[in-house]
Amino acid sequence: MLGISVLSSLLLGSALGKAIASFLVYRLGINFYSASLGIPTFSQDLALAKSFDLLDFALTLIFTITNFIFLHYFLKSKNKFVNIASLIFNFILFLQVHFAAYNLLHILIFLSCFHFLLIITTKTRLKLKDISNLTSENLILITNGILCGFYLLLVINQFTTTILPLTALVLTPILYLLFQHKLLRSQTHLILIFSAVLPTNMVWLVVVGAIAILLTFIFKQNRDFVFKFLYPSTFIVLAVYNPLYALGHFDSVEEGFWLGWLAGLKDGKALYRDIAAYHPPLIIWILSIFNNTRLLLHLLQILGVIFYFFLVKKLLKNKSGIFIVMLVAIAMTTIMVRNNVEIRLGVGLLSLALLSRPKLAGAVAALALFTSIEVGVAAIIAGVLGTILFKKRNIIKYLCGFFVTSSPIFIVLVVQESLLPMLTQISFYAQAFSGGYLNLPIERSVNSAFIHWHIVNQYISNYPFFWELARAGLIAGILIAIIKKEKLAATLGIFGLILFRSALGRSDFYHLLFPLLVAVPLIFFALERLKHKHLVPVFSLLLVFVFARNIVNASFIEAKLYSLQTYGKAVGEQEQLFTDDQTKLVQYIKEHTGINDKIFAYPWQPEIYYLTEKSNPTKYYTPYAFFTEEHQKEMIQELQLGKPALVIYNPEMKFANQVPDSLPLINKYILENFEEVESIGNYKVMVEKTSF
Repeated sequence: MLGISVLSSLLLGSALGKAIASFLVYRLGINFYSASLGIPTFSQDLALAKSFDLLDFALTLIFTITNFIFLHYFLKSKNKFVNIASLIFNFILFLQVHFAAYNLLHILIFLSCFHFLLIITTKTRLKLKDISNLTSENLILITNGILCGFYLLLVINQFTTTILPLTALVLTPILYLLFQHKLLRSQTHLILIFSAVLPTNMVWLVVVGAIAILLTFIFKQNRDFVFKFLYPSTFIVLAVYNPLYALGHFDSVEEGFWLGWLAGLKDGKALYRDIAAYHPPLIIWILSIFNNTRLLLHLLQILGVIFYFFLVKKLLKNKSGIFIVMLVAIAMTTIMVRNNVEIRLGVGLLSLALLSRPKLAGAVAALALFTSIEVGVAAIIAGVLGTILFKKRNIIKYLCGFFVTSSPIFIVLVVQESLLPMLTQISFYAQAFSGGYLNLPIERSVNSAFIHWHIVNQYISNYPFFWELARAGLIAGILIAIIKKEKLAATLGIFGLILFRSALGRSDFYHLLFPLLVAVPLIFFALERLKHKHLVPVFSLLLVFVFARNIVNASFIEAKLYSLQTYGKAVGEQEQLFTDDQTKLVQYIKEHTGINDKIFAYPWQPEIYYLTEKSNPTKYYTPYAFFTEEHQKEMIQELQLGKPALVIYNPEMKFANQVPDSLPLINKYILENFEEVESIGNYKVMVEKTSF
């Protein structure tokens, strides 16, 4: 423990030395160089800066030695968790003073409270535990400690803007491990997660805390269900939930089509029959029940990560491997645009995790198919093969589960006369992308005359390397699974290879995520089965701090650290949900149209129908550039019949290389038959030309 005491003292000495020296010099005006101001170029600012340097060095030395004596000779604690707690606290204090704005009084209060706690825990007769391994009981204590620490962080955040409340989040689990009272194992700690709903409302926080304490004394525990399901799910909610989910600029591409189709459903139209849609119906049907689409999509995102966890947990045995896989997966998905990759992939993976229960696996595979066509098809193919690998006779049960679950959805589609249009539209969409629409070349490494390490360094931490990682992980996982006769891993590898086909077409990072998120746990599976105990921790460090350092460190950790300091508070300048031009456009349309009037937006503005509550005279809410002449002629015919009161035309719109003339027949029809009456930014509001 000598090394920890020295390092802890150095961190505290550096933090306190700087904080107090800064106060003495810049607040109280202590100046050791007042007599030197006559020296040419020696200014008052330089005198204060050099006085600060001297005091900082001297006080750092004094506080370091003092704290070392306190830890090593006064406390004399041999409990490693007491020493680690001191190290963590002083490290956070170091970060606070050196990298953020701070309040010296708050620092001294936190420091006094922490040292008082150290004295209480080491100089009283309290029986402290020293943990040598992570049993299930210890994991419960750690999780409860994190939940309690998170709650305390939110409470303390109401009184200070420093990062010191992070000490509550980090140190509370350690205190739980030290004391191990039976109340600290209570599953009612799970209630504390609801504090994230209104994280800046002190009354709400007090109510949540009071309920948790009250139920601790009366709640009867169901250990198996809570430990296997609720605890990991709650932890994932804590990691993924964004209290500011509603903020941020509206993404017309990833969010717009949902709102366009929702507007059609609210008009009483049937999906596919009256609305040209290219996604399966499950998500849009669920969205039609709720008003807050962003909240629902965010909850589906969290649910998808939970499904992903249960697959990873079933595949891997090493707890540190599971943690690293989840860390990387959450970092890769939650920083991306709102594209639903988590729920789309998660439902498919859940069906594979349930293959030992074939009826349930088949049922979930059906849900996967109606959530994402590519994931659903991959899940069904892999699921059928996996079921045969587990037990051939279970294939009937698997198919029964699939058909029983999918039948109600098929019946609804048949009744709405939407089944054939759905198959036609989705297959046409898939065929267009398979044929090359919006396809991109895979990013590759850069070749030069000589090997330059900075090029290699860039390569191993950027997207080109992830293509190699995904491909290598899937192949290695399948090979090891076959040799070791691991059926689930082999099934998962097949699932990932099928998904790779989609990524090979639209070769952006979003589509790469589907096979990549399958490949990462397979890599850890392969390392586990090779039975070299150092492989998993070594690769974990490489993955987090080398290969995925830009995503994990620069994006995810930075974002989460900032989020914990400002939890639920919209600090600084925030992006508008809609631009001023979009807001003015919506207002203009509402003021210049009647209740039953229709509008048409071109080339791409699907959300405008939802925001203005106006009907689209056509079934084409999302005109893609790959629409054929037959599609365009149908759109023109529907425009002629529907007689839109206004056409919203944006000649500057560029979406995925699509410009207005990408659909020449439609573009020509609009320009020849409609004339501009108002201009709002790039938007041209047009009405039908008057015939003479």
